[in-house]
Amino acid sequence: MARRKKSKKLNYSMISTAAVLLSAAILISIQTFTQIDMGIPTWHQILGISQEETPSTQPEGEISVHFIDVGQGDCALIRCGDQNALIDAGENNQYDEVLAYLEKEGITRLDIVIGTHGHSDHIGGLDKVIDGMEVGRVILPDLPDKLVPTTKTYTDLLQSIANKGLSITAAKPGESYSLGTARMDILGPIGEYDDANDTSVVCRIVFGEVSFFFAGDATTKAEADLLASGRTLKSTVLKLSHHGSHTSNSMEFLQAIDPEYIAISVGEDTEYGHPHKEVMERVEELDVPVWQTVLNGNIVFTSDGKTVTDVKADR
Repeated sequence: MARRKKSKKLNYSMISTAAVLLSAAILISIQTFTQIDMGIPTWHQILGISQEETPSTQPEGEISVHFIDVGQGDCALIRCGDQNALIDAGENNQYDEVLAYLEKEGITRLDIVIGTHGHSDHIGGLDKVIDGMEVGRVILPDLPDKLVPTTKTYTDLLQSIANKGLSITAAKPGESYSLGTARMDILGPIGEYDDANDTSVVCRIVFGEVSFFFAGDATTKAEADLLASGRTLKSTVLKLSHHGSHTSNSMEFLQAIDPEYIAISVGEDTEYGHPHKEVMERVEELDVPVWQTVLNGNIVFTSDGKTVTDVKADR
């Protein structure tokens, strides 16, 4: 009997301890929600930890992002440490310009190649670039059957990938890839779309406290999905979507990214009239420096991970 009483007393003690721990947990939860509602810093914020992304140590060296002038098209080279990534390669007739630029930079290997979507002003030159380079990973959007291009441009790209014995990595939101000491976060495409532009691979490249945002030709529909995703969009440098088209670049989206610099990859006297006047008026409200390949040629942003340390252009 004495043993049973002792055992019973011990159980009460354990229950009491559990109750105290549970009460403390509930109290912390209430305090956290109250702090969020009232704008008081949460424990995550006090400790300097974002709930959206973990902090990274200050990287060594620098990153450079090159917006290569390919006329009416997109092409961006990212260099960090001894690794390189290429996002798009302009029209079919621009591959020689891209290869010449890579050769001038002393690049023989591209660790990551991204074809944002199937339009020729983005992937036209990628087949020849892949032919002429050592390539690590190729990232393309995972397309529904109805949006898989049947163009020679697209099939040529697939053939070049196959000829190199490479596989295709489907762009999946939430996936991240290392590029030197930088990180490339894939943010989109998020859902299924009827417009090929909305299938564009969306990525944000993070190097210390500096970041670069690329969204291909994503329209305001895809932008709205990105805004609703809860992922970090704020970036130091924004490559304006769809060459500055009014079908993209909503004011809400631009404000969410809150860039310190904007780059526009666009050609001269195009039939599309890019960049559109209403978009440039929105950009003007942001009051940040704007660089255009049509006006400035090749544009290079350099960063030490704390700030953009230099911006250079051909003209």
